[in-house]
Amino acid sequence: MLTRQQGGRDDDSNLFAIDKYSGWDRVEGGSRVNAGIQYTAQVNRAGSLNVMFGQSYALFGQNSFQVGDITNTGLDSGLDKTISDYVGRVTYQPNQIYSFTARARFDQATFTPERFELESRANFDRWGVTFLYGDYAAQPDLGFLTRRQGFLAGASFKLTSNWVVTGSAGYDLIAHQFNQTRVGIGYVDDCVMLAFNYVTGYAYNGTATPVQNTSFMLQLSLRTLGPDTLTQAGAY
Repeated sequence: MLTRQQGGRDDDSNLFAIDKYSGWDRVEGGSRVNAGIQYTAQVNRAGSLNVMFGQSYALFGQNSFQVGDITNTGLDSGLDKTISDYVGRVTYQPNQIYSFTARARFDQATFTPERFELESRANFDRWGVTFLYGDYAAQPDLGFLTRRQGFLAGASFKLTSNWVVTGSAGYDLIAHQFNQTRVGIGYVDDCVMLAFNYVTGYAYNGTATPVQNTSFMLQLSLRTLGPDTLTQAGAY
């Protein structure tokens, strides 16, 4: 199952973030310096190109990502080191319809790839589609005992200006089978985001064999307080 570490992770999206934890219920301790370079080129009739590369350095105080807890949030994230793993991204957007992104995380000592993703997105009026290839190293502290590799494809369709339906499916290239599905419907306006999703996938409990589970997810967000993720068809 393609699953990013959601509690805290070292990637291109939060390289320069003050607090690298996702969500609002946890704040990073200690002090660190984030260093990197970012370059954007705009070319007439050829779109735009964005390149980013860097890493983070824990200076003093407690590095929150080194501390295990009931879910081991932060361990095996690339941030659980004094000098973090390298992260990088290359995005090419030829026009307003298509975008193509390659992102990766490399071990800071050996430069071995710890995570590699290729993602493409397209938006056509009411339709949105996304396709992701992911290759992730084992994260034994989080229950992922072996390397994961697979595809994730998703689509969304706007029924009206406020209502949208979404769906996605993941395929495990190692097990050679579909291992996750998601279908949902949501409502978005200027103030509120409400979504209901039916999800099937695998739960990892520290053993070599994952257990398939089914869940129903109801999400309510105030758009001024949190991210608008409803139209991200391939979110995972």
